[in-house]
Amino acid sequence: MSDEVINFGGEEDSVETEFVGNPGSIDEINSRLKTVSIKGKPYVEVTQRVLGFRELYPPPLGRIETQLLQDNGDRCVVKALVYVGDQLVATGHAYEVRKGMINATSYLENCETSAVGRALGILGIGSTESIASADEMRAIEETETSLDEKPAPYSGGFIAACEVCGMQYRFESPQQLTTSICGQCGNKTFRVV
Repeated sequence: MSDEVINFGGEEDSVETEFVGNPGSIDEINSRLKTVSIKGKPYVEVTQRVLGFRELYPPPLGRIETQLLQDNGDRCVVKALVYVGDQLVATGHAYEVRKGMINATSYLENCETSAVGRALGILGIGSTESIASADEMRAIEETETSLDEKPAPYSGGFIAACEVCGMQYRFESPQQLTTSICGQCGNKTFRVV
């Protein structure tokens, strides 16, 4: 390990975060992480990001913690915190809904995995192309597939409601659901009504 002090310029409670580490090897680690191609773009799976983090900052120097911020039985929000030494160096949030084939039984686990992947991506591990992980992109593909199978309630589009606040919007195509943001609450998840 290098004794160089690295300033990531991030803030947590308005305090500058610094830690001792060897970030010069992040590029080298990223070059060795396995990727999968989704719609022609390379994505790194969360397991690969965790392995890269453990190589850069083995325990007890590096640790990842998660916090369940919300779980009402139908949807959950998880926050992941990444530490090097005692310093918080990255956070990531994820939101999952209990629907679809995988999330019907494992929405909480998938949410935690996504939050960890996002936090490590923000730290720079496995995010040379995108912060989104392969796991998240597969979930989006599953959502698009299930949306393509639903008939439009009327010609020229369909109505979908925000999963958080219930505000309804008219969409012309299922693909719009994956890129839209609710104007009322900022959520990015919608359900066809």
